[in-house]
Amino acid sequence: MRVLVLTLLCAPALVAQQTWLVNCQGLPGTDFLDIPPAVAAASAGDTILVYRTCLSSGGAYTAATIDKPLRIVGIDGFAPSSGGTGPGRAECRGRFTITGISAGNQVLLSNLVVQFSNLPASGLEVTNCAGDVVLEDCLFAGGSWPGFIFRIDMCANVTMRGCVLELNGSPVEVTDSNLLITTTLIEHQGNGGASSNPPGLLLHDSTVTIIGSIVYGMGNTNGPTNPNANYGAILHDSTLRVGPASLLSGGGIGGPWFNHEFGYNAPMLDSSVVEVDARAVIQDTGPFIRPPMTPTEIDATFHSWITANQPYGVTVAGPNNGFALLVLGNLTAPTPTSMGMLSIDPGTMQVVDLVGLPASNGSHAWTLPCPSGAPSGVGFAFQALTLSPSGQFGLTVPSPLTVAWQLGVVPQ
Repeated sequence: MRVLVLTLLCAPALVAQQTWLVNCQGLPGTDFLDIPPAVAAASAGDTILVYRTCLSSGGAYTAATIDKPLRIVGIDGFAPSSGGTGPGRAECRGRFTITGISAGNQVLLSNLVVQFSNLPASGLEVTNCAGDVVLEDCLFAGGSWPGFIFRIDMCANVTMRGCVLELNGSPVEVTDSNLLITTTLIEHQGNGGASSNPPGLLLHDSTVTIIGSIVYGMGNTNGPTNPNANYGAILHDSTLRVGPASLLSGGGIGGPWFNHEFGYNAPMLDSSVVEVDARAVIQDTGPFIRPPMTPTEIDATFHSWITANQPYGVTVAGPNNGFALLVLGNLTAPTPTSMGMLSIDPGTMQVVDLVGLPASNGSHAWTLPCPSGAPSGVGFAFQALTLSPSGQFGLTVPSPLTVAWQLGVVPQ
């Protein structure tokens, strides 16, 4: 069955319309020296490969405003470093803004670092997108810079997969949107100060699902002048779904003065809902948390970093003592079915494996090889069809992916 997976990943028909190479040093084959002019020149559906060379010269690329379906992927032609498991990300400064993506279209950012800077604005803002936005294997490092934000507003389908968000002074703010957080770490670096201890997530009228991820609120070490760490999530008329292999916690504390805050909270009389899978952990819930947790089975698929010519891991968490059919295909906008939301194009769907799930935690893990010829910048997804012992079919939460550039191979 794995031969089918290799065939799909190598399929040339899935490569974007045109590929542009961005290299700040202007090496042979370079189309542009920075990201914004490449975005301006690219047409809908194109891929922009951003070469990591700029980092070796002490510089960084400039973040861009994206208002058309594009794939922007950091690549690395250097030999792998000792003990490294993936290519170095292309480093950027400023704020990526993704806006106005229409339904049926997709923007994908992969393998990038968005670093705090002395620019007036930095971080990420995704607004007014009816289409899909996928942030894959990206590092967002906010430091303590006051202009750094991470905001999602009025978006139908945003996914953060394999990302690290190092925040300090502002939360991940989600308004009127649907967000999937999978295999991602959200934490606050250092201390927000006496007047700024934000939560990890601040939700307004949104639905957020957390799979295989860790979310912390801001901690503190300021002593009695600032006695409280903050929640992992604060909800306002929102739904928070905490799925398998996830941890939601308030920030850490230090010293004898401090009262650890709970994993989540919502204002009194708020209409928020928190659904929690038994395979997740919410720390420090306590007797006063609101709303009360609703036990729910959230079946999901999630995977590790995928790099060409290296092995990777995929896990399905499904019904205890049931079955799971793992498939791989092109990532598409979620489509309602009688078994749940389908996020894979049926015309590209390939079977990976059919397995029985254990009675203890309903989870099965694979180690699979990624071929050397797998294309970078193409949006795929793993998803599983599950069958419970009672005969009920269901679809897991999907695991979107791109293939990182093969280590040691110089892009042409």
